[in-house]
Amino acid sequence: MGDNVAHSDDAGFKLTVDAAAVKDAEPFAAHISSLIPAASGGPWFSACKSVNAGSPCKPFAFQYRKDTTVWIMAGPNRVTTVMGMEFEQPTDKILANVILDKFEEIRNAEKSSLSSSPIVKFTKHPNIPEDLKGHDNIDQAGTMKNEFGYFTFVLSKKHFTEARMRDSIYQIVGFRAYLQYHIKCAKAYFHSSMRKKVVDLRKVLGDAKMKSSSKKKGRR
Repeated sequence: MGDNVAHSDDAGFKLTVDAAAVKDAEPFAAHISSLIPAASGGPWFSACKSVNAGSPCKPFAFQYRKDTTVWIMAGPNRVTTVMGMEFEQPTDKILANVILDKFEEIRNAEKSSLSSSPIVKFTKHPNIPEDLKGHDNIDQAGTMKNEFGYFTFVLSKKHFTEARMRDSIYQIVGFRAYLQYHIKCAKAYFHSSMRKKVVDLRKVLGDAKMKSSSKKKGRR
């Protein structure tokens, strides 16, 4: 990908790519899509490797986004990730609540078919996950006060073998963006449905109008 990075005079942490110079689009797109997980996944790789080495590292917390704080805790045979999240828009809170509830509900309801997947748990404010008790700043979600809740992933050793570690970590790193994407998709669907309903209702109202008589009746 390095040959396609374009020169930029912009200050800050930015990457500019010369798309016209890309010769093979498919692998290039794959590299671009993994850029953020590769840059952000270091704490997870460190935690997983420490567990595999038999010496779990200390808990680690950091501000992942302005509305999200992440805690990573390594245990003897597992790595637990807790995301404390907040949303600026009330509608986003409602949709996120439904989506995260369904994640936990489906994981618990279909244990036989999803037994190999990570354990997930949604903890709603003001409750606090057991894994976070005793940690600092647990009421924070990035730079915001957490009044929404926490989502927990538990990876066991089978999820971070050498063959599976990268995929497992990339899925967790991208989860917050995945959630935001589906919130936006849901809102777009609702808006589209409402617009269609308005058009249908206007058509019904138009059809219900009484036709005025073209000829006025004269006086007797």
